[in-house]
Amino acid sequence: MMLIVDCCDGTTVATDDGRFLRAGADNQAVMLPKLVSELGIDFKKISAIGAVVGPGSFTGIRIGIAWAKGAAIAAGVPVIPISRFEIALRKNPDAVIAIDNKKDGWFVQSKDFPARSIAETKQGMIINPNLDIDAAFEIMAAKKDSNEQVIPLYIKPHYAEEKC
Repeated sequence: MMLIVDCCDGTTVATDDGRFLRAGADNQAVMLPKLVSELGIDFKKISAIGAVVGPGSFTGIRIGIAWAKGAAIAAGVPVIPISRFEIALRKNPDAVIAIDNKKDGWFVQSKDFPARSIAETKQGMIINPNLDIDAAFEIMAAKKDSNEQVIPLYIKPHYAEEKC
């Protein structure tokens, strides 16, 4: 069984056998383990943990990745990084995906250009796509043996870094 955790915008936990729970963005450090517990995850049956690495909440991304890495070490399984862009582009390969940065603009990416920050969206963009769990598990399965580094997808500096 595979498990995905996403704390980029709220907290989502899902398994590839169809279990899924989502909570708002409040107190992700508490909500993530609570949701995992509520799903009744048997870590002896986990074969991999997917961590959604961004873009999204600076702190949420770090919480999700840290939890996924810790759980993976305890379970002896790999952590597989997945971006929200990868997930959205899986079913919409020719689209431009735009995700609200909730501060001053949008994070965008397409197959033709890497992730970047822009001030406003343009017509035809897919705006704030929902987390497609099926696409996320397809990506996880494809990347399972890749040994890709699990690092946050930070498209622009955190607002605290911008002022330094």
